[in-house]
Amino acid sequence: MATIGLVITGLAFLVSILFNLLQLKWRNEERAARAEDKAEQKRKDGEREAEQRLKEQAAPLVFQLRWNSRPDTGQRESATSARHYSA
Repeated sequence: MATIGLVITGLAFLVSILFNLLQLKWRNEERAARAEDKAEQKRKDGEREAEQRLKEQAAPLVFQLRWNSRPDTGQRESATSARHYSA
């Protein structure tokens, strides 16, 4: 009887150790996943901040429109020359 009790105790101890090792493995995997998530979030935050800085440093839209518009040739028609009034 004592031998059976000793064998059962040994098996319980072995199962306990194996379960603790399995829990340690799971915890390490969870930590690695959390670290990856934090790194990803930090990268996204950095991208958002860089994009915001670019928007803040960009020239106002009015200046961009003027820069991209055609050059002024100096030839303009008067407002009434295009209209013909019949009296």
